[in-house]
Amino acid sequence: MGKMKSFKNNIYEELIADNRFIEWVSGNDKSDYEYWENWKDNHPKFQIEFEEAKKNRSATSISTSRYFKQRNQIYLGQNR
Repeated sequence: MGKMKSFKNNIYEELIADNRFIEWVSGNDKSDYEYWENWKDNHPKFQIEFEEAKKNRSATSISTSRYFKQRNQIYLGQNR
């Protein structure tokens, strides 16, 4: 694997592990919108990695949210 490809993979991995990024993507912290838009503008070489990390985290947040909603409904006897 080339050095640049490895570095880009690290950027992706850092983004999906970044709590601030996760909170922003999940919609829990809208105050970080400007921060992440600036990050994206200041790192044009990583647009693909940024969008992939955002898409990955967004899908994960939705799946997790549905899981907990269903689990709570079952627990509370509301899923009949």
